Amino acid sequence: MAVAGAILAGIICTEATAQTGRIAGTVRDLESGRPLPGARVSVEGSWVNASTDGAGRYQLLSVPPGTQLLRVERPGHATLVADVTVQADALTVANFHMPLLTVVLDELTVTGRLRQDAPERRDVADVDETRVASLAELLSRSAPGLGVVRGSGQVGSGIRIRFGGPKSFSLAGAPLVYIDGVRVEYALSSVGSGVAAPSILDLVDPAMVERIEVLRGAQAAPYGLGAANGVILVTTKGRR
Repeated sequence: MAVAGAILAGIICTEATAQTGRIAGTVRDLESGRPLPGARVSVEGSWVNASTDGAGRYQLLSVPPGTQLLRVERPGHATLVADVTVQADALTVANFHMPLLTVVLDELTVTGRLRQDAPERRDVADVDETRVASLAELLSRSAPGLGVVRGSGQVGSGIRIRFGGPKSFSLAGAPLVYIDGVRVEYALSSVGSGVAAPSILDLVDPAMVERIEVLRGAQAAPYGLGAANGVILVTTKGRR
């Protein structure tokens, strides 16, 4: 009796296995027709599912016969659902073409406002001109946060100017300097044998300077890309 029972159980299992079918096919992009790897194809209401390979192919095994609802999902594409009729012990081919997911956003209005900071303006009448040896020294005393260093330490030698103090005097951080509307080159240079060239800023008598303005950010923008590190405007007496 035990042997007969085992044989009968084997026959029942074999028949149950035969009562399923397979679904296979490809998943492609609707517009380009290219295969879509990583798409998930599943049978609704069951654990049967599979993912497409690099060629967009998939295969579902052990699918119950009858009309089954297939769901196809992939990030960036719209989800598809379709009824597929499955026959026992047979292969059903179901191909899908997925459209791109379209997301409609509400209208968004962004309003930008240019910040118009007032320039830092300093009249130099309150600076003791008798104690100022050069325009470079006058700049360092008149403009807050402005660092000035000389190449040799002597008046008349080349200089470097930088906002934020003398911690780094690379030319990349140097502001532009205009005297009575004319841009002047003051950068540290050499005339040979390591001797720093004279600075044009030392040719201006500090006693003739009436006003110094410091422009930064949006205020310096009209002076071009070179004004990214700021602009210093020097106005001499009688040239307003």
